[in-house]
Amino acid sequence: MSDTFESQPAIMPLGHSPSAGRDVPFNNLVAFLGDSITASGINNDASNIRDTARGLNFWVPALTRQAFQTHQGLNFGVSGDTTAGALARIQDVIDSGAGTCVVLIGTNDVGTSLSSVKANLSGIYQALTDAGILTIAMPVLPRNAVSTSDYGWLNSINQWIRKQEAHFPCLRVIDATQYFGDLNSLTYSPKPGFTYDGLHPMAIGARYAAQPIADYLLTLRRPQSRQLQSITDHYWPTTNEGGYLNQNPAMSGTGGTVGAGISGVLADGWAISRSEGGGDMSALNVTASKIIHPGTGSVAQRISYSGNVTGGWQTVITLYDFGLTYQEHLRAGDTIEFIVELDIPGALPAVSGVVPFIQIQQAGNWKSSYAGSTSTSDDWTNDGFRGVLKTPPLTLTHALAAGENARCDIWIYFKNVAHTGVSGTIDVLSAAVRKVV
Repeated sequence: MSDTFESQPAIMPLGHSPSAGRDVPFNNLVAFLGDSITASGINNDASNIRDTARGLNFWVPALTRQAFQTHQGLNFGVSGDTTAGALARIQDVIDSGAGTCVVLIGTNDVGTSLSSVKANLSGIYQALTDAGILTIAMPVLPRNAVSTSDYGWLNSINQWIRKQEAHFPCLRVIDATQYFGDLNSLTYSPKPGFTYDGLHPMAIGARYAAQPIADYLLTLRRPQSRQLQSITDHYWPTTNEGGYLNQNPAMSGTGGTVGAGISGVLADGWAISRSEGGGDMSALNVTASKIIHPGTGSVAQRISYSGNVTGGWQTVITLYDFGLTYQEHLRAGDTIEFIVELDIPGALPAVSGVVPFIQIQQAGNWKSSYAGSTSTSDDWTNDGFRGVLKTPPLTLTHALAAGENARCDIWIYFKNVAHTGVSGTIDVLSAAVRKVV
């Protein structure tokens, strides 16, 4: 995928923006510094690389449509960490090369010395801004605290954080507390359904905590209007190694394979199926159709559902492409990623996640990478948005052997409870597999 941007002014160092009074980061990489709320964005094992939808590091790039990007090496979250621990690790963030750092830390300091916490945060902010890094300071998110005095502590430290823009020229305070918290709660609680334990975000909680960060960043750097600029942007061994590898990323045509229980037409080279996976989709109508997207003027693939559904461990609608057009050119050490641009026109009731992932066979075993893996206990969003989801890079250990293959999928998961009379729409604008070059 190209990292060029339409009508984009040159990125200047902080304090030297061509826009009066606006600080512009020196690149589009974002680091995240924090505790378990930050660390929860990663969930890996030997065969699967996952950015989870419970992390800010998934939602900020997605909601900026990859105008700002990150990777797992820029997640500086440590479970249980305090402001003192984050300050001790600050050089790692500075050395990472990120132009922006989101700082969300302090919930594990609740009830301790306010002056010490302020000193630690000041040290973090000072070190980052001295290094020319655009620093986004977030007040501590609402949580179920242990005593009435804790509410006072949280409000006091947050009021102090909100004043820090006046003291650090490269610092911006982005306050997500009103998006994340129940403002009428007498116990300073998050909104119902936004956390799984009163503290750690569910996918929907992370999405709304990330939204104001994305809104601000989009004032500094615009995304591409369309991630796939042209259907001619395909892979070529010597002249366009970053071109797309899959058959039909533009979602053109109507010759795809529509599975049982689904009506309509699908883009060439793609297939769509449904799987109950412990749930019940017998009273759910699923339709695939082609539209001209109003924002791009180009064709898009629409997936709609309506009716009743009970989710299970893997109750999904799956849109997939099995095989890569240029896979014979993939070699050991090559890294690939799957980039999907979605438009969600409205709410997606009953959906716990929309998850692109890519799988590739290596030594007879499948290795996978997921963009925003989810739990079927989550909700994903209760209003619409347009975003670009990108899997973590998947590195090949060897060239594909004869008979080995690759596939890219977009899974629409349903929440594992019964839902009656629901409906939703997902538009896929493009879905490209590319080498990272």
